[in-house]
Amino acid sequence: MFLNEFFVKHLADRALVSPQGPLRLGRNTQLQPDLALLRQPRDAYRKTVPASADVLLVIEVADTSLERDRAIKLPCYATLDIREVWIVDVEGQAVEVYRAPTPSGYRDAQRVALDGHVSPAAFADLRVSVAELLG
Repeated sequence: MFLNEFFVKHLADRALVSPQGPLRLGRNTQLQPDLALLRQPRDAYRKTVPASADVLLVIEVADTSLERDRAIKLPCYATLDIREVWIVDVEGQAVEVYRAPTPSGYRDAQRVALDGHVSPAAFADLRVSVAELLG
């Protein structure tokens, strides 16, 4: 998966890249995002599933799951205070960036087109081409 390789290459010493790993997002809630960037150190997750406080960024790749990701997963992430979520809209050729979670959803949302760039809030120095993400 390109996303995994990209983030490992650019953030291996600053974040743990977790492709399709479970996240404990509450007492009774676990979700499995397509990719999550987690706080270091790696050893912290050997005996426990990462919790919402450990998550720096969640990325969902929506090829056929766009409506499900928006309607089900996104509100769950906001309620559980996941600071930033990207939904990669494969069909629409864009990335949706959600920040500033509240119990009722994300306050900040933007859609970045194919010719644009996005940067994770936790790593503002990393500029990612939307075209590359969709590559």
